[in-house]
Amino acid sequence: MIKIRNFVVIGLAATALSGCSAADNSAEETTDSEVLQATLTAQEEIIAAQASKIEALESELYEKEVKIDKLSRDFTYLSAFSALEEEAYQRFLETDETRHLTDLSPEKITLLYYHAITENDLETLYTLTYDNGSLPSFDGFKQLYLDSDYMMSAKDSTVRYRNYDSVRSRDDDRTEEYVTVEIKGHFRTYGFSTLYGLKKEDGIWKMDTLELM
Repeated sequence: MIKIRNFVVIGLAATALSGCSAADNSAEETTDSEVLQATLTAQEEIIAAQASKIEALESELYEKEVKIDKLSRDFTYLSAFSALEEEAYQRFLETDETRHLTDLSPEKITLLYYHAITENDLETLYTLTYDNGSLPSFDGFKQLYLDSDYMMSAKDSTVRYRNYDSVRSRDDDRTEEYVTVEIKGHFRTYGFSTLYGLKKEDGIWKMDTLELM
């Protein structure tokens, strides 16, 4: 009788322990599931926040690209020209007569030279290039310009000096027939400048750049 009771007690204890173990396992599974769900929810929130940030950055980038494109299209080295100077330039283009450029200052000739580079206007470049005694025919000049490193250097300069800070002639070496023009620009805190020599020929100022080609 005692053995039977002991067996019953042991059986009940085993059943109780088994029940506790199952309950513990169930509780652990529930906890793991909740942790996993919380982790997934947090990750989804992070992804959503990142997606929103990316969308905002893309929108900002698009606005800047539109602004840059507009500035690029609106920019011209002739923006500093007066109405009379622009009219004189247009008459020069129509007639190919340099007398229309007589009143342009060395600074304006420099800007016109830059404008011709950006427009690939080789005829105007040829007209504005000082003849140091070795200026070839237009066809020879065209070939010389296109084959030289100067062309790429000149184009780089027109990009570098977009929205230039200033363009001024220097008085330290100026004469009636010669002047140095300095164009200045900057990028962030870095400033830079380039000097050009101009000489009078045919009644107008011309760029002394032939030896650079």
